[in-house]
Amino acid sequence: MTSRLPPIPTIIDIGPASLGLAAFQKERDTMTTSPDTASRIDIARRLDGVRYPDLPAGVVRDAKARRIVIIRGQSDDYVILDGAIQDEVYHDFRLTRDDVLSPMAGALEEAVDLNSRYGDNDPRALDSIRKWVSEREASVLIKADYTDDGWKLETQAPHSTFRIMEDEDELHSYGLVIALDELPALPAQDAAA
Repeated sequence: MTSRLPPIPTIIDIGPASLGLAAFQKERDTMTTSPDTASRIDIARRLDGVRYPDLPAGVVRDAKARRIVIIRGQSDDYVILDGAIQDEVYHDFRLTRDDVLSPMAGALEEAVDLNSRYGDNDPRALDSIRKWVSEREASVLIKADYTDDGWKLETQAPHSTFRIMEDEDELHSYGLVIALDELPALPAQDAAA
């Protein structure tokens, strides 16, 4: 479902979502930004007003080269990631500098499997749980909820938004643009892990 909203005058650069959109609207011409932030804002600016469902291939290639992820809802049942990470997700997910982590991804699944095979106190399972916790601490949550007004995407990560249009004057939804190099790095793992 779509809703009619007035156009936004500029691309919005957003910090922590919990503090509200208005607090983070900035004039780009007066902003002092890092190269990663400037690249993220440039990609969002180039995507603003794009027609649902396709993104311009050149912008996606540029995003990939700059380690930028473009996140947008697709239909009513999944979210697409384009650019530096190409994936589809169906619910909230976590993003790191190099990967998309689903709620039960990787190390935790391994820990659950090891635990079921070898018992509650197996050191391999405990190491996997520690790895899973450290990955979560160095990742950011992207909340993805489908509502009557389309996909609602929220995050505490530095990001920019862009409008996705159904028709020239009808808003379909908003997308997010995230520069991976603005995210925290994963902690180094032991060589034995």
